[in-house]
Amino acid sequence: MEKNGARVGKSCTIFIATLLFCFLLSPGIDCAFVEGSTSIDTVSNTKYVARFAVNKDSLLHVKVRTRYQQHHNLDYVNIHLLLMNDAEWDMALETDICENKKKLARFNVLIHMRNDGEWTRWEQSRVRIINRPQVWYMLLCDCNRETSIGGYDMKALDFELEMTNDE
Repeated sequence: MEKNGARVGKSCTIFIATLLFCFLLSPGIDCAFVEGSTSIDTVSNTKYVARFAVNKDSLLHVKVRTRYQQHHNLDYVNIHLLLMNDAEWDMALETDICENKKKLARFNVLIHMRNDGEWTRWEQSRVRIINRPQVWYMLLCDCNRETSIGGYDMKALDFELEMTNDE
Protein backbone atom coordinates (compact mmCIF):
# COMPACT_ATOMS: atom_id res chain seq x y z
CA MET A 1 0.00 0.00 0.00
CA GLU A 2 1.33 3.47 -0.92
CA LYS A 3 0.87 6.47 1.34
CA ASN A 4 2.76 9.74 0.75
CA GLY A 5 5.31 7.90 -1.39
CA ALA A 6 6.05 5.26 1.28
CA ARG A 7 5.39 1.54 1.04
CA VAL A 8 3.79 0.39 4.26
CA GLY A 9 4.55 -3.11 5.54
CA LYS A 10 6.14 -4.70 2.42
CA SER A 11 8.87 -6.70 4.15
CA CYS A 12 7.26 -9.92 5.38
CA THR A 13 10.03 -10.88 7.81
CA ILE A 14 10.21 -7.48 9.45
CA PHE A 15 6.43 -7.15 9.46
CA ILE A 16 6.00 -10.50 11.24
CA ALA A 17 8.71 -9.63 13.77
CA THR A 18 7.05 -6.28 14.43
CA LEU A 19 3.66 -7.95 14.89
CA LEU A 20 5.13 -10.43 17.35
CA PHE A 21 6.80 -7.66 19.31
CA CYS A 22 3.77 -5.38 19.34
CA PHE A 23 0.94 -7.80 19.94
CA LEU A 24 2.23 -11.03 21.45
CA LEU A 25 5.19 -10.02 23.58
CA SER A 26 4.07 -6.58 24.74
CA PRO A 27 0.33 -6.08 25.20
CA GLY A 28 -0.46 -2.39 25.77
CA ILE A 29 2.05 -1.23 23.17
CA ASP A 30 0.90 0.31 19.90
CA CYS A 31 3.36 0.31 17.04
CA ALA A 32 3.82 1.07 13.37
CA PHE A 33 6.45 0.11 10.83
CA VAL A 34 6.87 2.25 7.72
CA GLU A 35 9.29 1.57 4.90
CA GLY A 36 9.66 3.46 1.69
CA SER A 37 11.70 5.02 -1.04
CA THR A 38 11.72 8.78 -1.25
CA SER A 39 13.67 11.83 -2.29
CA ILE A 40 14.45 14.78 -0.07
CA ASP A 41 12.85 17.88 -1.60
CA THR A 42 15.43 20.11 -3.29
CA VAL A 43 13.58 23.33 -2.38
CA SER A 44 12.94 22.82 1.34
CA ASN A 45 15.59 20.07 1.80
CA THR A 46 13.05 18.12 3.87
CA LYS A 47 10.65 15.23 3.31
CA TYR A 48 7.69 14.23 5.47
CA VAL A 49 7.77 10.44 6.00
CA ALA A 50 5.34 9.51 8.81
CA ARG A 51 3.15 10.48 11.72
CA PHE A 52 2.26 8.53 14.84
CA ALA A 53 -0.25 9.12 17.65
CA VAL A 54 0.96 8.73 21.23
CA ASN A 55 -1.24 8.46 24.32
CA LYS A 56 -1.00 10.60 27.44
CA ASP A 57 1.58 9.32 29.97
CA SER A 58 3.35 7.20 27.34
CA LEU A 59 6.82 6.73 25.91
CA LEU A 60 7.34 7.25 22.17
CA HIS A 61 10.24 5.17 20.87
CA VAL A 62 11.40 5.85 17.29
CA LYS A 63 13.98 3.80 15.37
CA VAL A 64 15.17 4.68 11.87
CA ARG A 65 17.66 3.41 9.32
CA THR A 66 18.31 4.54 5.77
CA ARG A 67 20.37 3.76 2.69
CA TYR A 68 21.12 5.53 -0.55
CA GLN A 69 19.89 3.91 -3.73
CA GLN A 70 23.27 4.54 -5.37
CA HIS A 71 26.92 4.28 -4.35
CA HIS A 72 29.06 7.39 -3.99
CA ASN A 73 32.69 8.23 -3.20
CA LEU A 74 32.16 10.74 -0.40
CA ASP A 75 33.62 9.88 3.00
CA TYR A 76 30.48 10.83 4.88
CA VAL A 77 27.08 12.35 4.40
CA ASN A 78 24.74 13.13 7.29
CA ILE A 79 21.00 13.60 7.22
CA HIS A 80 18.56 14.06 10.11
CA LEU A 81 15.23 12.66 11.21
CA LEU A 82 13.25 15.47 12.81
CA LEU A 83 10.53 14.64 15.35
CA MET A 84 7.85 17.28 15.88
CA ASN A 85 4.72 17.15 17.98
CA ASP A 86 1.44 18.47 16.61
CA ALA A 87 1.98 22.06 17.85
CA GLU A 88 5.48 22.25 16.33
CA TRP A 89 4.21 20.70 13.10
CA ASP A 90 1.61 23.44 12.67
CA MET A 91 4.40 26.05 12.87
CA ALA A 92 6.68 24.04 10.55
CA LEU A 93 4.03 24.04 7.83
CA GLU A 94 4.33 27.83 7.66
CA THR A 95 7.96 27.76 6.46
CA ASP A 96 9.89 26.16 3.60
CA ILE A 97 13.24 26.96 5.23
CA CYS A 98 14.94 23.77 6.40
CA GLU A 99 16.86 25.39 9.27
CA ASN A 100 13.63 26.84 10.66
CA LYS A 101 12.01 23.39 10.66
CA LYS A 102 15.11 21.95 12.30
CA LYS A 103 14.92 24.57 15.07
CA LEU A 104 11.23 23.80 15.65
CA ALA A 105 11.81 20.06 16.00
CA ARG A 106 11.60 18.70 19.53
CA PHE A 107 14.12 15.97 18.69
CA ASN A 108 16.74 15.61 15.98
CA VAL A 109 18.18 12.18 15.21
CA LEU A 110 21.50 12.32 13.31
CA ILE A 111 21.90 9.63 10.66
CA HIS A 112 25.40 8.89 9.32
CA MET A 113 24.80 7.68 5.77
CA ARG A 114 27.00 4.97 4.27
CA ASN A 115 28.65 5.41 0.87
CA ASP A 116 28.29 1.76 -0.21
CA GLY A 117 24.51 1.63 -0.60
CA GLU A 118 24.10 -0.55 2.52
CA TRP A 119 21.72 0.17 5.40
CA THR A 120 22.87 2.46 8.19
CA ARG A 121 22.73 1.19 11.74
CA TRP A 122 19.45 1.77 13.58
CA GLU A 123 19.35 5.24 15.16
CA GLN A 124 16.79 5.89 17.86
CA SER A 125 15.14 8.43 20.13
CA ARG A 126 12.75 8.19 23.08
CA VAL A 127 10.24 10.83 24.11
CA ARG A 128 8.22 10.81 27.34
CA ILE A 129 4.67 12.12 26.77
CA ILE A 130 3.16 13.44 29.99
CA ASN A 131 0.44 16.05 29.74
CA ARG A 132 -1.76 15.07 26.78
CA PRO A 133 -2.07 12.72 23.81
CA GLN A 134 -0.01 13.95 20.86
CA VAL A 135 0.57 13.27 17.20
CA TRP A 136 4.25 13.18 16.25
CA TYR A 137 5.48 13.94 12.74
CA MET A 138 8.74 12.65 11.26
CA LEU A 139 10.71 14.43 8.52
CA LEU A 140 13.98 13.51 6.87
CA CYS A 141 16.10 16.60 6.27
CA ASP A 142 19.37 17.68 4.70
CA CYS A 143 19.64 21.39 5.54
CA ASN A 144 23.35 21.52 4.60
CA ARG A 145 22.64 19.86 1.24
CA GLU A 146 25.33 17.28 1.95
CA THR A 147 23.56 14.92 -0.43
CA SER A 148 24.45 17.26 -3.32
CA ILE A 149 28.18 17.73 -2.54
CA GLY A 150 30.76 17.08 -5.24
CA GLY A 151 28.35 16.89 -8.14
CA TYR A 152 26.47 13.95 -6.63
CA ASP A 153 22.72 14.11 -6.34
CA MET A 154 21.92 11.46 -3.76
CA LYS A 155 18.45 12.57 -2.77
CA ALA A 156 16.90 9.16 -3.57
CA LEU A 157 17.00 6.93 -0.51
CA ASP A 158 15.24 4.05 1.19
CA PHE A 159 14.12 4.24 4.80
CA GLU A 160 12.67 2.04 7.52
CA LEU A 161 10.97 3.64 10.49
CA GLU A 162 9.63 1.84 13.57
CA MET A 163 7.51 3.69 16.12
CA THR A 164 6.16 2.31 19.41
CA ASN A 165 3.86 3.81 22.02
CA ASP A 166 4.61 2.20 25.40
CA GLU A 167 2.10 3.05 28.11
